[in-house]
Amino acid sequence: MPKSALPLLTDRFARVPMAGAIGMRVVEGEGDGAAVHAILPATAAVMRAGEETIDPLALLPFIDQLASAPLMAEGGEATTMATIDLAIGFAALPGAGDLTGVARAVGPAGGAARLVQAEVRDAAGVTVATGSAWFSMGQPPGGSGTAEHVERAVVATGPFQTMIGLAGAGEDEATLAPQVWAAIGWTGLPALHGGAVAAALARAGQQRIATLGRDDLRLASIAIRYLRAARDTGARATATVDAIGRRTARLSATLAIAGEPVASAQLLFVA
Repeated sequence: MPKSALPLLTDRFARVPMAGAIGMRVVEGEGDGAAVHAILPATAAVMRAGEETIDPLALLPFIDQLASAPLMAEGGEATTMATIDLAIGFAALPGAGDLTGVARAVGPAGGAARLVQAEVRDAAGVTVATGSAWFSMGQPPGGSGTAEHVERAVVATGPFQTMIGLAGAGEDEATLAPQVWAAIGWTGLPALHGGAVAAALARAGQQRIATLGRDDLRLASIAIRYLRAARDTGARATATVDAIGRRTARLSATLAIAGEPVASAQLLFVA
């Protein structure tokens, strides 16, 4: 990443409520000059409730936001985009301390859609997650617009899931509360951050696995398809089991707003 892009990315990230809430920041990195490096500080805003390690679900908005950065660096201030596909694999649970991430755009610049790959490591240098994201270029979520009711958004504090208004509901559901500042990614509608959508889908899957009494299974991967912009008016995710065995479980999940699906996901849990 050119040094000249660092102030631009810092400013752009500061305008995204989710990015500011989790405290992520872009930093100068070594190696590939086109890569973007970022840090996710191990603060209360990204912790799991009652623990001192980063909630794996906090990696979802971190990777989604990080993946957008190489495209912003290429295109400059006027670059707009929306996540249309996000796939993340969890190689290991995060250890203690900050997480560092690096993202690189794949393929030549230009085109209506772009692919970015990312990797996240913990303080010990262990790879904890990898990700790839497709972005639709030239259009923010839901099209252009000005803030309609962001000023009424609720500001909450960590741990991560509480901060973004995420909670389990029943045996196979999770909900995102309406108008929670930290869950917003685009203030123009305002729309939910792609990472908040992903976290709700993942939490619904975790709810279903817990209901089945399979505490031996952990989330290994999630692939999200974003169908349309998700307004921050409250959302509900529901998960169903596609297949389950002794060592793995495959689930499908859907996030809906006012009964209309806005995203779907495939989840893999492993022992």
